[in-house]
Amino acid sequence: MSQFKLYFILILYTLLLSTTPVLALSLSESDQKQLAESLGLQSAYNFNESFYPLGGYPGYRFDLNFRNLSLYKLRTQSAAFADQNDLKLRTLSFSKGIYQNIDFYFSFTPLENKLSLTGFGGGLRYGIFELKHIPINFSLSISGQNTNFNNNIIFTNQSFDIISQHTGIYWYLNIGFGQVTTLARYNGGPHGVTISQQNENYIVSKERIFMTSGYSFNNWIISYNITHVIETSMGLTLSYLL
Repeated sequence: MSQFKLYFILILYTLLLSTTPVLALSLSESDQKQLAESLGLQSAYNFNESFYPLGGYPGYRFDLNFRNLSLYKLRTQSAAFADQNDLKLRTLSFSKGIYQNIDFYFSFTPLENKLSLTGFGGGLRYGIFELKHIPINFSLSISGQNTNFNNNIIFTNQSFDIISQHTGIYWYLNIGFGQVTTLARYNGGPHGVTISQQNENYIVSKERIFMTSGYSFNNWIISYNITHVIETSMGLTLSYLL
């Protein structure tokens, strides 16, 4: 990868800075439940699909993702979050084919100073079936994600998805359906976020659907994703095959 390409990625990454204010404190039991169902579920790992399984590809893929997590329902249903803007996240990820149709993914969210937010996650995708005469394939994916807000609000996600993908010469379209389970942990104490000042946990599990469309040029891929699970999140990803 040339220095120009590296500089381009770094400049773009710097421009897409988050402007999200600090999350509300003193959360009631109802607030905790709604936050887990809104932000917690949306923070689950999102796969950035390639044109083909990376298991047969000798190189690597690097992604820069800018994602907007909608908090509209949360704002309208809870007074504690009435002034909360949508959450904007920047994520860097790495993927590599392991063997044949098995791909490995890893991602992390660098520290966001305004939220003291960090995150990391990863997963595996396995290609299970490919049609012979039509460029359509099917795969299964399992993933995990941890998102941490200043050690006070921690979301731990597990997800399982079935993905179908239609591939053209320069483009691809995939549609997926799956299940996301989130363990939300809220720390208490004098510097915590719960009204009771006790540590609180909440588990929620919901179905999610998503669609991703991508376009390839040289070794670059630009893709756009929409994911719905109670709320709808959208993401733009720039990828490079090395």
